[in-house]
Amino acid sequence: MTKPYRPSNGTEGAHFHEHWCCRCARDKAMREGYELDECDDNELCQIIADTYCFDIDHPKYPKEWIEDESGPRCTAFIESWDGVPEVDTHTLDLFA
Repeated sequence: MTKPYRPSNGTEGAHFHEHWCCRCARDKAMREGYELDECDDNELCQIIADTYCFDIDHPKYPKEWIEDESGPRCTAFIESWDGVPEVDTHTLDLFA
């Protein structure tokens, strides 16, 4: 059974961030230790911010943080060496 995940304390939250967020291509500040002000909006993961802003029962609490029989995880996780795919808005789609 899958349910929303929210760390029960700071230690558990730090462990989750270390295991998932610090290795994820979606957030440069967590991954490389940059200050938030040094990152563009597309280099910051909104999921992390939303977990601090909303209660787990709030409709805007991220659905990506889940817990199941395997334990807690982020379903939006992308290994940092894979990179986040960029959308090319300048080239026409030749196969459309």
